[in-house]
Amino acid sequence: MNVLILTPSLTQHDAVSNEVVLQHKLLSAKGLGVSLYAEKVKSFSHGALCTRGKAVALLQDPACLVIYHHSTGWQEGEILLAQVQGKLVIRYHGITPAEFFPHEPATQREIQQGNEQTRRLAEHHRLQLVICNSHFIQQEWPSGGMGKYPVEVLAPFHSLEAFPSLAFQKIEDEIHVLFVGRFTPHKGQSNLLRLMIRYRERYGSLFHLHLVGKGSGKKTFLYALYQEIFANSLSAHVHIHYDVEAKILASLYQRSHFFISFSEHEGFGLPLLEAQYHGLAVLALYRGAVKEALGAAALGGETLDLDRFCAAIRILSTHQKMREEVVQAGHKNFEIYKMKRLQEKFLALLGVNDDNARQ
Repeated sequence: MNVLILTPSLTQHDAVSNEVVLQHKLLSAKGLGVSLYAEKVKSFSHGALCTRGKAVALLQDPACLVIYHHSTGWQEGEILLAQVQGKLVIRYHGITPAEFFPHEPATQREIQQGNEQTRRLAEHHRLQLVICNSHFIQQEWPSGGMGKYPVEVLAPFHSLEAFPSLAFQKIEDEIHVLFVGRFTPHKGQSNLLRLMIRYRERYGSLFHLHLVGKGSGKKTFLYALYQEIFANSLSAHVHIHYDVEAKILASLYQRSHFFISFSEHEGFGLPLLEAQYHGLAVLALYRGAVKEALGAAALGGETLDLDRFCAAIRILSTHQKMREEVVQAGHKNFEIYKMKRLQEKFLALLGVNDDNARQ
C-alpha cells in the first residue's frame, strides 16, 4: 500500500513539518511506500519529497492512503484533494482565530480561507477519518461531519525522547524561567514581562526570563518586545533566543527551573510537554488545550493573576521538595504522551498492520 502525505509547507523547526517527517518514518518502517508533497519547501530536504505530477498520480490510485495536514487555508491542497480516489484521512491541527492578528490583514485572510476550507473538507466524499490534536481542537471540527466518519483525538508526534542529552546543571542561586513559542502577541510574551515587573515590585529582585521562538513577517512584535524590555530596565534579565538549534533548546530546558505559558490560544502546546520531560515546574494560563495537555500536573489558573503566579514562583523556588513534587507529576503526565503510545494509536486509527502494509 502507498501513502501520500500532503501539507501546505515544509520547513525546519516547525511542529507540523516535524510530525510529517515522523509519520513518514513510522509508516516506512511498516513497509509502506510513503511520499511527501508540499507546495512550499523552505530550508528543508527529504528523500521522500515528490513532484506534483507524482502526487496527482498517487491521488488517483484507489489503493493509496492520503493523509492531509490541515492547519491553514491552502487552495492548491483543496484542488489536489478533489482528485482523491482512495481513502482520505485529515490530520487537523486547528486554526488560530483571526482575532489574535488584528494588525495582520494577510494573516486574517488566510485564517478565513482556512475556516471556509474546513467546512468544505468536512463534507469531502472520500473522507473516512479525522484525527485532531486535542479534544479542544476536536470541538472546532464542523458538527455536520460527526457520525459520517470518526473524529478522533491524538496528541502531536514529537521527538522529545530523542532530545540531545547534555550535562547542564541548574544554577540554584538564580531563578531561570523559560517560554517557547512564536513571537506573536497572542503567545503572551508581553505579559511575561509584566510578570517580571510585578515580581520585582513584590520581592525586590528579578528572575531570568528566556524567550525562545521564531517570528513572522517583518518581526514587528519582536521589535516592540525589545522596546518594552529596555523601557522597563529588564535587558540584563530577559534573554531572546531566536530560531535556535535542538542542542541550544535542550540546554535551555535543562538550565531552567520553570516553564511559564501565558499563551492565549494553544491547539495542544507541545512545549508544555517538552518542559515536563526536561524536569521543569510548569505554570500556565489555561487557554485552549493547555490544561488538557498538562493533565493532573496542571498548575496555574483560568485568569491572568500576576500576583498568584509571582507567589507560585516564590514558593516553589524556595521549597525544593515542593517543586520536585510538581516536577514528578509532570514526568508522570508525560508517560501518557510517549511516542510509542502515540504511534500505536496512530497505526490503529489508520488500520495499518503488518499484513496490509505488505500488500
